[in-house]
Amino acid sequence: MIDSSEIKAKLYEWADSIVTPARVIWMDQNAPRPDLSYIGLKILTASTYGMSQRLHTEVNGDFENVQDIDFTLNVQGYGDQAFTLVGNLWRSFDLVVNRDLLAEANVSVYDVGAVSDLTSIIGTGYERRAGFDMFCNAEQVQSETLSWIETVEIDRA
Repeated sequence: MIDSSEIKAKLYEWADSIVTPARVIWMDQNAPRPDLSYIGLKILTASTYGMSQRLHTEVNGDFENVQDIDFTLNVQGYGDQAFTLVGNLWRSFDLVVNRDLLAEANVSVYDVGAVSDLTSIIGTGYERRAGFDMFCNAEQVQSETLSWIETVEIDRA
């Protein structure tokens, strides 16, 4: 079963394997940010498309709902090495091993935006930042078990 936590885990594993020893964090966590330099990941948008498929897997009432989802992962680098760290992540899609890692969670990257030097764009020399957006789709699977009605009693009063 593939769920959103497994997708996030694979995205984290991908980023962490490229930028070590720099830290990788999810930007929506409720914790202090690490020392510079680090990478922040954030899923900006997520939407479903098409109808979900309901697959009957067993005679005992187990079902799987399969739904295609699109999502945008925002990758931001912070600190003096921000542009280099983000650039390394951006270039990592040339390696089959990284595409295979994400494929383990049914994640397919279909577009990667250009790396932007946000420090230059917004004119904040005190804060070194760079980033890009990564556009992905995935197949999300949710399992459920439905019980059978074994006996029906009809009261015809």
